[in-house]
Amino acid sequence: ASLESLLGSMTDAAFIEEPYVPEEGTLDGDCFVAGTRIAIVADGVLGHMFIEDVGVGVEVLSYNFSKGKVEPRKVVRTMSPIHSDIVEFAFSDGTFTKHTFDRPYYVVGEGWSSYAPDLTISRYKHEDLRNTRAILVGDECMTVDGGTVKLVEINEQASEPTQTYNFNVEGNENYFADDVLVHNKTKTRAERIQFDTELIHEMGEFEVQGEDIDDDGGVR
Repeated sequence: ASLESLLGSMTDAAFIEEPYVPEEGTLDGDCFVAGTRIAIVADGVLGHMFIEDVGVGVEVLSYNFSKGKVEPRKVVRTMSPIHSDIVEFAFSDGTFTKHTFDRPYYVVGEGWSSYAPDLTISRYKHEDLRNTRAILVGDECMTVDGGTVKLVEINEQASEPTQTYNFNVEGNENYFADDVLVHNKTKTRAERIQFDTELIHEMGEFEVQGEDIDDDGGVR
């Protein structure tokens, strides 16, 4: 199925000019590196925008599982934390994606899957992700045109601090990164603070204030 058949009268475009300026966020999340192309809609035209340029109010393409179709949904929040756990996925159509270990992809016939499912489940106590499985070479992931693409290679990247980006989508909580469907789940600030507070307590500390949480989840 083509994007036109999925979305009606919208026309295709290679890239949308004049990207929105992103709103700075303070939430942690399963994130992508700069240069990741996000499928969007602007003025009824389909196109792509780099993830670092996506801002609140941008309409991205998202998948509605209840209706079984791709549809535009607005971005309601953005974030840009620093992460050191980066993995690269290579797909059968020549696409390469780079993101954190816990990023969930939708695998056809299997559901949400990530490189580090235990991390995904523990970080994001979300109904959709409670059964996240380990993604495997050979898995078929859902694509924006209604088809699938095969994961052919997984490569961990050198561990070094990397600027990453993510955003929340209204309703469906997913979007297409480099035209592959991924979950957008991130922690709310309250969840992030609670998670870090519990971790600090386990390490022998006893007080964490909300404003002391760094963008990368650390404590100042």
